[in-house]
Amino acid sequence: MSHQGPQRNEQTEIDDWMKVLDRLPFVGAVKRDLTALRRLLYDRRAPRVVVVGARPAGRMALANGLLSAVAFGPDGAAPPARDGDWVRVDADGRRLDWLELPARPDVVEVARRALDESLPDVVVAMVDATRAAEDAKPAADAAKALVDYL
Repeated sequence: MSHQGPQRNEQTEIDDWMKVLDRLPFVGAVKRDLTALRRLLYDRRAPRVVVVGARPAGRMALANGLLSAVAFGPDGAAPPARDGDWVRVDADGRRLDWLELPARPDVVEVARRALDESLPDVVVAMVDATRAAEDAKPAADAAKALVDYL
């Protein structure tokens, strides 16, 4: 669930201040600066993370760790991650766009639609430590194919 209470109150307060500024002469530059600051604070986009690996490789644990919250799993706020679809996560105001991909040769085809929608900020290849010998090469190859495509 998304928690919007304090952020909404802050945004309302800023809106009220902007209305006051509209009534004062010679404040156009100040208003422009405040508008730019507001965009930085409230309209910034969530980081986009692509994770490539075999199941289970700790992909959900990584997302939960990045957000310092349980975003995925039984008590999570996000819908279950599906290979090839972006999941927009908002865990108590901490946001993340998350894309899980299988470590297989056709990974670019699986990801094409999602990658055409939004480019990632980072691509992470993950392997389960107990299966590193078997999973490392397919994960690395899939990550390389994605980076080459991007």
